[in-house]
Amino acid sequence: MTKKKTGTKAQPFDCVVLLEDLTLHASNTKLIRRGSRGAIVEAYTEPFEAYDIEFVDGLGNIIGLASAIKPEQFEVYWKNHRF
Repeated sequence: MTKKKTGTKAQPFDCVVLLEDLTLHASNTKLIRRGSRGAIVEAYTEPFEAYDIEFVDGLGNIIGLASAIKPEQFEVYWKNHRF
């Protein structure tokens, strides 16, 4: 995938909330629940707009990293304006 930092729904370090349940590809069993919060790690535009998102629990512990997440699968609740 091609990285791009502008013109996408979210940018690296934006905080997001998941709109649907996801299964982590690395484990094929670990579920990240709808409503989970995370941060954008990377944004891509090719071959389609997608994101790598690191999710955390309520205490800030890392749940996991989800890759190739489509923009309709999350909502941005805090924008990082430094980038």
